[in-house]
Amino acid sequence: MGLEKMRNLVHVLCAVLILVPVSAQERLLYPSFLKVAVKENEVKLTWRDVDEISGERYRIYRHGYQINDQTFEGAVLAGEVDEGVQFFLDTPQPGGDYYYAVLAIDREGREHRVFIPFRNTTVSPVSISAEALPSTAEVLSLSGRVEGSTIVLTFRSSREDRTLVIYRHTRPFTSPADLREAVPVDRVPSSETSYLDQPVPGIPYYYAVVDSLEVERGATVFVAGKNTTGSPLEIPLEKAVMSLPEPPARSLREAPLPYLAPGTGSSARSVLPQRRVPLTLSTRKSLEQMLSSLPPPTRVPPSPELLPEEAGGSPETAIEAALKSIAADLSSPQTWAASEQALLNLLSLTESSELEARIFFYLGQLLFFQGKKEQAVLSFLMARDTYYVETTRWLRRILSP
Repeated sequence: MGLEKMRNLVHVLCAVLILVPVSAQERLLYPSFLKVAVKENEVKLTWRDVDEISGERYRIYRHGYQINDQTFEGAVLAGEVDEGVQFFLDTPQPGGDYYYAVLAIDREGREHRVFIPFRNTTVSPVSISAEALPSTAEVLSLSGRVEGSTIVLTFRSSREDRTLVIYRHTRPFTSPADLREAVPVDRVPSSETSYLDQPVPGIPYYYAVVDSLEVERGATVFVAGKNTTGSPLEIPLEKAVMSLPEPPARSLREAPLPYLAPGTGSSARSVLPQRRVPLTLSTRKSLEQMLSSLPPPTRVPPSPELLPEEAGGSPETAIEAALKSIAADLSSPQTWAASEQALLNLLSLTESSELEARIFFYLGQLLFFQGKKEQAVLSFLMARDTYYVETTRWLRRILSP
């Protein structure tokens, strides 16, 4: 073919490409740089998210054959992760060869079934040794209900020889990443079928129950009603107030009124203040005139108060060190929200009633500074038995008109 004919052919091809509709040139959306690593019986997949979309999720599929348009229907969904995670840990059954594919799901829920070898699908099988890997307990059902000031969780697992971790969160559980922000409430044997929790009243919480090994592997798939609650559970404030303990029996009242010394018998009556002659009209007017000239009273907002345990000395435990750090930063409004969540986390970790009372004392202050007066009252009441005098001062500040 001559040079002139080749030039004409190139011009024709360029013209054809220009005339192709934009819809026909639409770019396929799929993750890339899929890599697989095997450690013992665990498969780790890593990839690069799609740059052209945001708010997407990714589904990881497993198959005994290479995954493409013809074999996809037989693939098994191994898990799903959010945008930005870019990895997944899979523990398939031992003694098999497996292929993988990672597909993108946009924010409208459309799954982009694009299979590109070496990009988002593997072309070589991953072999898993037949040696048995410790299997996890599958949580088959989970439900919760509110009884008074307690949340009752009821669950059932597939095995009785494992350890389950109970999590609490203010948002629904949708991906393994949510466990990093949730509060680990407790660890219980998988033979247990119920658990009682007493979180802070007035806050709606979601719960999740998962095997401890699943937490380490980061491969939990959450299903509402199965291993996580589908709707939040909340203890009403009025229920919490009714169940609060009575104040301590020991006498901790403030000093009596001046010149009032109650006694016994008829002598006690002689020291009581006697009724005085009422003021004359002119005297009352003079007092009102004097009072009207005074400036209106101003209420000075209270400053953060430290307990002796945080004011001095060295903390003995990591929880006490964290509590001292949070208490020292109570005067910084920009840290109040984060400090509130940190104190709630400490409450789930401590088993000491004295330390729990200290945490509630500082939590009450944080809630007060943020304008959450009802919750602040409840927090101070939870610390009242141990710090009666200190909490009384704060309760009077909140309840005074």
